[in-house]
Amino acid sequence: MLKKGDILFVISFTGDNETINEKITKLELVNDKFRYVSFTNMKQNKLASIVQHNIYFPTIAFTDDADYRVVRLPLLQHII
Repeated sequence: MLKKGDILFVISFTGDNETINEKITKLELVNDKFRYVSFTNMKQNKLASIVQHNIYFPTIAFTDDADYRVVRLPLLQHII
């Protein structure tokens, strides 16, 4: 159950995922109980513009042998 003062964290590599952005926009229209904080890469993006607070972080994107995208978050390396 959401309570006033709760925080919803949203993590997105690009910040431009239409599905996520639409859901956040709809939630904001019907629920003012909690704050939205997003973590996105260091470029302008839609998600950063629709949440109350955004934390930008540098990312390093590369492809490994399995041919899929892997993203390293230098900001979180000390936690892992």
